[in-house]
Amino acid sequence: MSEDFVDVRWRGLEVARKVRLRATGSRGYVEHGTPMPTGTALTVHTADGHTLTAVVAAVHEQVGGRTEPPGMELEVCAEGEAAAWWQARREVAAAAAATVDATAPARADAPVASEVRTRTIPPAELAQATRELGAADPGPVGEARPVEEARPTEVMAAVAPPDEAEPEPATAAEGERDAAGTPDAGTPDAGTPEAVPVELADDGRHTAVMTAVDIEAIVAAGVAEAAAGDDDAGPANGGDKKKGPRGKRKRGR
Repeated sequence: MSEDFVDVRWRGLEVARKVRLRATGSRGYVEHGTPMPTGTALTVHTADGHTLTAVVAAVHEQVGGRTEPPGMELEVCAEGEAAAWWQARREVAAAAAATVDATAPARADAPVASEVRTRTIPPAELAQATRELGAADPGPVGEARPVEEARPTEVMAAVAPPDEAEPEPATAAEGERDAAGTPDAGTPDAGTPEAVPVELADDGRHTAVMTAVDIEAIVAAGVAEAAAGDDDAGPANGGDKKKGPRGKRKRGR
């Protein structure tokens, strides 16, 4: 297979640079991750200086399970030396393909397509097998459960709720026990009640309700008292104090 690295352009704009070009029969295959749409006219420039005109014939995208790299198939058209160059690549590719086909050994044990199909049983054999299966002894069969006799459904009368029973009259013994204050046998005896602590006993006194404290009145009264005390402590002569006579005192020797 002939392989060359070429540059691909579209209307003078570079589409791919140094991509692989393979000759596959009458067409060329260019490996490119983003192939151009089908029918696009391209120019292929080889490393030898030849220019080929090509049209995109098919596009191969990258899909799962595909071993061939993505690219596009080209219908190549060339003239002169470029045509000779391309014809030489096609001949090399054809010779390589013929060599591969000749070296591949044919498998003698390969199954024929008709033998791979599932064998269909003829109607005659199927009917014979059905008769043999019906004539075979089925063997002991287990006892079937007895079928109950069909009986009509019985309609049962609805159960009415019991009426409220009237209280039975007390007997003479119960009347005497109630009169004597004897506790009934069904009533449990609570025993002697426990003494209540003195702290929890009710002394019969009433709770005294006190008036709310007026904080502002207390503060105002305190300020007034402080002002009155300052006025009383002042001197009577307007604050002037008498000064003593000036002079020097002699010290005794």
